[in-house]
Amino acid sequence: MKQCLVAGEDGGAVAPEFAAAPDSRDYAANCAAALEAAREALHDAETQLGHMDAVAGDGDHGRGMVRGIDAATSAAAKALANGAGAGEMLGAAGDAWADKAGGTSGVLRGAALRAFGESLGNEQGPRPGELAAGMTAFAARIIELGKADVGDKTMVDALLPFVDTFNKLVSEDVLPEVAWAEAAPCPPQECWLRWRRRGFRQALRSHRMTTKRRTMGFRLVLGSDEAGVDYKDRIMADLRNDPRVSEIIDIGVNRSDSGEDFTTPYPYVGIKAAELIRDGHADRAILFCGTGIGVAIAANKVDGIRATTAHDSFSVERSILSNDCQVLTMGQRVVGVELASRLAREWLGYSFDPASASADKVKVLTDFEGC
Repeated sequence: MKQCLVAGEDGGAVAPEFAAAPDSRDYAANCAAALEAAREALHDAETQLGHMDAVAGDGDHGRGMVRGIDAATSAAAKALANGAGAGEMLGAAGDAWADKAGGTSGVLRGAALRAFGESLGNEQGPRPGELAAGMTAFAARIIELGKADVGDKTMVDALLPFVDTFNKLVSEDVLPEVAWAEAAPCPPQECWLRWRRRGFRQALRSHRMTTKRRTMGFRLVLGSDEAGVDYKDRIMADLRNDPRVSEIIDIGVNRSDSGEDFTTPYPYVGIKAAELIRDGHADRAILFCGTGIGVAIAANKVDGIRATTAHDSFSVERSILSNDCQVLTMGQRVVGVELASRLAREWLGYSFDPASASADKVKVLTDFEGC
């Protein structure tokens, strides 16, 4: 959309007017209201944020946050009054935040707001998928500009799980406002207590392992012996366009294989998939054989790997939330293909919480193995 300068009575240029679509202007008003709500929350928490500054030895969280949000809301109000669309308004707010907040974090937050606005544009009110793309752009700008990965900045550690969960829910046709509420992290005090119980350094190491790989999606291994090849091929087709999957690594077997290769025994399949995860070439694996038990036993022989057979939604859920399993196995002769496909999709939607009570139990396993 074009931004036009309006001439004042003395012939000089004054505030710009924007030519945004009406529904984009409506969404800009919603964004401005959200910024105002954030402003109120930050002012209410200013004392607590100041305590964080004292611990961290900088001003990024206290006065910097307050200065940034004050500047952003003021700029947003001015842009909105001049007819800005969502993209233009968020860009103006982001520039103001970066200019006034100070510190590296202020620049990153401002740049991320601008990236969100650039993604949304001003042509129309954003649809759910466009909001998800905007959230991805927001996170990517912080990572790229700040050269920050999980474990480098608490901002990134908190942001990536939120964006990932929001985008997942939106992809499942959950209303954006509901997805936002579901993706929102736990209350600050509760989060702090949970992290404190685990110990910051230990929790951060676990958090890095479970979230770093998700920035760009899972690298997913799919494999089977001849007794599970049909399900392997079906689930591979179902997941090929899943936005949570960045790469599918097919380790066979395949019906196009020669006779000897097609009859590869299940232990080789399970071990190969597990080794790819152990060596950092993949993040998770879904494997099939007749019952799912054989490939699970094989994968579990590789140090650091936790593989489980699961044929129901609750077991699939707990395999991640309780056990942080990297490998899910199923039996082609045990479960229907539609259920297997659904369980595979559900499994990819869960992530392990390193601050949970289950983390200590998983640590017993990893300490025993020396991983």
